[in-house]
Amino acid sequence: MPPLACGYDFRRVLLNLTTVCMGTQFDRIAFIRLHGIEIWRTSTLEPRRSGSWSSFTRDVTAYSRLFQSPGEVTVELGNLIDENYDGVFNITLEVIFDYGAMGSDVADLIVGISEEVSVPRNSVRAVAKIFASGNAGEEFWYTNVPEEFTDMFGTDLPGHSPFREVRLKVDGRIAGVVWPFPVIFTGGIVPGLWRNIVSIDCFDLQEHEINLSPWLGILTDGKQHDVTLAVFGQNEKELGDWYLSGSLHVWIDEDLKEPECDMVEYSISGDVHTSGAVDASRGEAQMVTTASRQVVATSRIKTSWGWTVRTWQQSLLFRNTQVLAHRGLVQNVTHLTTGMDESLLNDHYIGDGYALRYNYPFSLNFTFTPMAEAFSFEAELAHGKHVHREIPRYLWPREEALQTTQVGKALYRRRYDAKSGSTSGDTKQDYFESRRNDQPYRRHVYAHNGSIEDDDPRFIARFLRT
Repeated sequence: MPPLACGYDFRRVLLNLTTVCMGTQFDRIAFIRLHGIEIWRTSTLEPRRSGSWSSFTRDVTAYSRLFQSPGEVTVELGNLIDENYDGVFNITLEVIFDYGAMGSDVADLIVGISEEVSVPRNSVRAVAKIFASGNAGEEFWYTNVPEEFTDMFGTDLPGHSPFREVRLKVDGRIAGVVWPFPVIFTGGIVPGLWRNIVSIDCFDLQEHEINLSPWLGILTDGKQHDVTLAVFGQNEKELGDWYLSGSLHVWIDEDLKEPECDMVEYSISGDVHTSGAVDASRGEAQMVTTASRQVVATSRIKTSWGWTVRTWQQSLLFRNTQVLAHRGLVQNVTHLTTGMDESLLNDHYIGDGYALRYNYPFSLNFTFTPMAEAFSFEAELAHGKHVHREIPRYLWPREEALQTTQVGKALYRRRYDAKSGSTSGDTKQDYFESRRNDQPYRRHVYAHNGSIEDDDPRFIARFLRT
């Protein structure tokens, strides 16, 4: 909470997390909560024995309402200490308040997503923010194979296909979906890929938004409703090993005396297809998984300034192709998710309306080599995140853009009787970001065997429209 002498009139809230670890340890995921509601999901570096240090700042202004009353802040970072892994994490969490008028984009009420949710009758807008990340057997879900191919080489390969869908349901009906971005933690695939350049979103696992305003007619009826999250793979199979949490952000119209909300349209469609061929005698296989999803929900909502129409619609496509050789010791994965989310106010991108277009290209060539006294694995990887958000800006639309791509190659070797191995690698990243009211920013970074060899940050002159 802010110091009492400063008050609660802040316009921005930032969190800074500094993590230090000495010794041998795995990378770890961490959850930061306020009033029991998750406001940041992050992960650590995979420490080196010589020591590791990281610091990252996240803007949590969207959760400002939670900071306006005293509450418990918790940081959950699980760790294992034994004879092989002795690294202990020391963390420092700093809260930074920037004072000024709070913006209208900050919700009046924030509640956790749970099986018992009810919001005030005079609510006129509701947005869910969802965190979802695979763990354990689901950490590398995008490399899993379709269920019908899990035992093709006489071994038990991870299954349920490489397709994952997070579903947000209201009283059992799908209100929206999230097709996850494949975040790779710093020990993931080959550790040498992530020495001094961490993977995209690794320190800031992004939440995804689903507009629940069309469901306010149900959520504001004074009863408790089931608002739930679950992950599904192939064959409508609900999956475990996922960390799921979410919060519902609600805007209230204090001048609204007789609220009304009627859903006028709701439709959902989609499917998942898998195919492939196996040559068991040669230890080779090829598999393709495709999926699609469309969601539309529209409601008329009465406000103190008149009737509004709010629409949430999504259209997503997915394709994953895998080629396996040497009985699965060599795996080539090409993975692409594309989507468009639209939040419309009176059928336009006005007010808080927007269109979010995104695509997540990913390709991986992975080889595992067993030897008499040791083993090695190596990988070539290309990983990208491209997001464009069209937003209202005075009399014309304006786009915010994020485009970043990482390309790398790395090798890991270890003796069977050793506690740890050695890794080397090269990774380069190109990053471009353009936000409203900010100068566009571009950066190119190249790392070789844990050292930054090239770092070229630059701001780009903006040509103002007149």
